[in-house]
Amino acid sequence: MNTHLSRSKFLQFLLLAVFCLSFVSISKGAEVFEILPNTSSPLAGKETDWINGDYVLQNDQLIAVIARPTAGRDANMTVRGVGACLVDFPDRK
Repeated sequence: MNTHLSRSKFLQFLLLAVFCLSFVSISKGAEVFEILPNTSSPLAGKETDWINGDYVLQNDQLIAVIARPTAGRDANMTVRGVGACLVDFPDRK
């Protein structure tokens, strides 16, 4: 089983997600960025589900965290293989 994700497929998914999120709010467009070691937390709350290398898609109403698109990206000890999957989707309320 090949678990490697195509970079072009992932970029297509990211562009589609940004496009969809930009229509959720008319007043503000969506932005996307990669979480790096020096990135301040894009999420607030008791538990946040992201690690360095994941991607954040956000606008003024929603935040979507997409797992780093690599094989071997696990969510925890029991949930495995979540590369390029949606791992957190909180609202900004």
